[in-house]
Amino acid sequence: RGPDRRLLAVGHPSLRYAGILAQSPALSDEDLKSAAAALAEAQFDLCSMVVTVQTDGRQQPARLCDIVRPTTLPPAPVPGTLQ
Repeated sequence: RGPDRRLLAVGHPSLRYAGILAQSPALSDEDLKSAAAALAEAQFDLCSMVVTVQTDGRQQPARLCDIVRPTTLPPAPVPGTLQ
């Protein structure tokens, strides 16, 4: 849970399913990085998680690991989408 309680990262004990719940329909990269850090600490695979299109936010789906990785690395394609 974020310090201001705007978002919550939740996951299944199997480490196969996780989600980020938020009060707003669009999350900043900083909010996603915070949630991703919590999920990574719990041993979730950030590259298996896809951030979906958001109202007033992201226009393309992207793997969570591509959003939080250093910008010097090229993003990998999201499985099942056209590039």
